[in-house]
Amino acid sequence: MAQTLDGTELTLKARVKDGNEIFGRITKKQITDELNKQAKLKLTAKQVELTKPLTTTGSQDITINLTND
Repeated sequence: MAQTLDGTELTLKARVKDGNEIFGRITKKQITDELNKQAKLKLTAKQVELTKPLTTTGSQDITINLTND
């Protein structure tokens, strides 16, 4: 699973206000759902390390916590 995730890039669609501000926000659940869909994994939102929802466009590095099993 770690090998599959390493270097994975997701593109999430969102409505944008002015400039690079997202209308609403992108949450852990949205990231998890898209990652599971694209990489065919079974992650939970609890595994996504995100201190607050994403509110601007652009590249973001996100850590995924994996268990030993």
